[in-house]
Amino acid sequence: TPAAHMTHEWQEIEELSRTARYGPLRDGSVPRRCVRVLHQGRTAVLQDHPGEGAAMVAEARLLEALHGQGLPVPQMLAQEEDWLLREDLPGGSPGGLFSADCSREQLTAVFTQLARLHNVPLAAVVDTLAAQDRWVAVLDPTHPVHGVLRREAIADLSHPYAFASPPVLCHGDFHPGNVLCEGGHVTGIVDWDYAQISYAEFDLAYALLTFAMPQPDGRLVLDTYHSALQIYMSARPLDFRLLDFMVNVAVRCLHDWAVSLPAAHPQRTEWVAHCVALIKTRPWETWHGSEPGR
Repeated sequence: TPAAHMTHEWQEIEELSRTARYGPLRDGSVPRRCVRVLHQGRTAVLQDHPGEGAAMVAEARLLEALHGQGLPVPQMLAQEEDWLLREDLPGGSPGGLFSADCSREQLTAVFTQLARLHNVPLAAVVDTLAAQDRWVAVLDPTHPVHGVLRREAIADLSHPYAFASPPVLCHGDFHPGNVLCEGGHVTGIVDWDYAQISYAEFDLAYALLTFAMPQPDGRLVLDTYHSALQIYMSARPLDFRLLDFMVNVAVRCLHDWAVSLPAAHPQRTEWVAHCVALIKTRPWETWHGSEPGR
């Protein structure tokens, strides 16, 4: 049965959002739906989230701005109230949140595009974003699990060189499931609802963790992590002191996301355990110390 919104109609083909299949999140909120649809004789992607009209408008404006900057993002087809309809891009994801399977060619393309994103002039996008530094929630001293990180943050913030990097446009959720590849090319970067003006090192840390996880077993793949970091650094400089800190922040953000999943999600327990293991072992602390260019 075709669904109708104002003057637009479409036929739903396929549910793309993995999380939405299992019901509300643990806090009772409803995940956004992302659905492949048939619209005016061609496939498109519908993002639908009742009650988030302002966020949908902001995301649509951001996509238009990024498309104008030459980044591989979907073109907008229509947007009204709390939904948007966007281009269905070719290619497929090189994995899910914790299941990357990238060739070296794909890894090079992905982390080169991430560096390109961080080089986008803020003036081109700043008016499209309302939220900044979404990751700071894990620094809340009352956080039931990560409050101790607040003390580490205060120590880092007192360092004269800490947080010296200028903020940039960040995707906020840059993982294998949100990148589309075809061969050795990135055909699309999707799901921009966590976009923010923040530190490139947070986006990079989140991407390094998720792309270096062939399976969620409490380990990271050193070769993938090292290669991705070197690819990024060949296109854009970074602050290693800030990256050291942001990897600890990013793994806690991933933990909180896994905890928030619906109880019926079949991989929730596995993913939470994976993040807990990484928080305990922190293998990146040894790896960063040996990186060329540090």
